[in-house]
Amino acid sequence: MSYTVTLLDYPDLTSRERHHAESRFRQALDCGLGGAGGVLVAWRAWQKVEGPTAANISDDEYLAARRWLLATDRARAAGLAGLDDLPCAVFFVEPGA
Repeated sequence: MSYTVTLLDYPDLTSRERHHAESRFRQALDCGLGGAGGVLVAWRAWQKVEGPTAANISDDEYLAARRWLLATDRARAAGLAGLDDLPCAVFFVEPGA
C-alpha cells in the first residue's frame, strides 16, 4: 500500500522546498493515521463521505473520515511549517498502484 503527496497552488517554491514540505506532510499523516495502510483506509472513507453514497456510510467509515480530517489538518500545518500559510495551498493525496 502506497500513496503520493503533491503540494498544489503554492507558487514560487524551489523543488527542494516543495519536496521537504511534501515529506513533512506525509510523515505527519503517517504518524497520525498509523502508516500508509491507515492513511489509505481513512482516505477511502473520506472519499465515500464526499461522494454520492455518503448517506450509506457505516459508523466505522464515519470515524475513519473524521480521523482523516483531523490528521490532514495537522499534517498541513507540519507540511507548511516555516513557509507562509497560503490559504489556497493544498496537499493532494493519491493512492498508488
